[in-house]
Amino acid sequence: MKKTSSQRLLQELKEKIASRVYSPGCALPSENQLCDLYGLSRPTVRRVLAQLCDDGLLEKRAGVGTFVRDNSESQVEQPLFRLGVDNTFSDARYYKRIWEGLIHSPYGRNIYFHFLDKAALYKNLPGEAVDGIMLCGFNGDRSDLASLQALGKPLILVNRIVDHARDVAYVTVDHRREMARGVEYLLRYGHRKIAMLCSDHFSPAIRLRCLGWEDAYRAMGLEVPENLKLSMATLTQPENAEQLRRFFEQEEFTAVACANAFIYERFCNEYIRWGGDRISSKQIVVFDDLSSFSDECSQNSSFIQMPLERFGAIAAEYLRKRQENPQLEPIRQFLPCNLVIREKLPPRHSS
Repeated sequence: MKKTSSQRLLQELKEKIASRVYSPGCALPSENQLCDLYGLSRPTVRRVLAQLCDDGLLEKRAGVGTFVRDNSESQVEQPLFRLGVDNTFSDARYYKRIWEGLIHSPYGRNIYFHFLDKAALYKNLPGEAVDGIMLCGFNGDRSDLASLQALGKPLILVNRIVDHARDVAYVTVDHRREMARGVEYLLRYGHRKIAMLCSDHFSPAIRLRCLGWEDAYRAMGLEVPENLKLSMATLTQPENAEQLRRFFEQEEFTAVACANAFIYERFCNEYIRWGGDRISSKQIVVFDDLSSFSDECSQNSSFIQMPLERFGAIAAEYLRKRQENPQLEPIRQFLPCNLVIREKLPPRHSS
């Protein structure tokens, strides 16, 4: 009898667990990735994973992912691992979730953070002080990475990519495509004048998100409204107050795409200052997780949710394995985001 698609996925996952392709403690691909790999719907994938959890082969960890369950009588204690990280809790909503994903994964046991001085990182190299390095706020270039790689320590970039660095491990999201997906939603909603709020220093991730805004327009055969691109300098610097006032008063935009939550918060404050309660009529998409924001504006804004906890879990696994096997190939992994839609108005009709 021919097996159904769910039966084939179930059998293949069981075989990979039995042959230790997916070893105990290993994170499985996300539901979205399994859907793409096997050409299945998300409900089908979820049913298969739920059955494997019921069979005691997998376990789900809220906000982190699905892992192969360690059914040994006693779990092996992981050796001490001193992890150098390049950022403190300057943005607790963001970095804290990466740390939590790391320490709550099987490979995160007995990992101790060694916070590196970001400003002096490439002058005062950590050397023997760390066993591996995880860079979450890296905005340097190839030469900066080369100096760290010369230490011979396992290294991974989290939510960062360096162009032309094929020998560097990273786990990230497709910033350009995910922002395009969020803006495409607004365009399908009927909006044609979508303001793009971006920062001035243009980190690689922010630059890619701005390009995603442009891509969404071009994909629908529309002209990119360059006049609706607003920088942080315009939002925050007193000498740009008149330009900001005109931008808000002219009301040329009907929706907003924000490159991150920090820019979004500044925009809300300034818009309420200049435009009062009119912000409630704006459809907004933010490239950041707003689920922990409690203000009324945020509760009505859609957002692009990155898999931050999964970043941490994958980074811990890679760094441990690379320490054991220095010949291990660097991972280069893109994870999918979730577009969380919060409707506030009936669909608009394009003119």
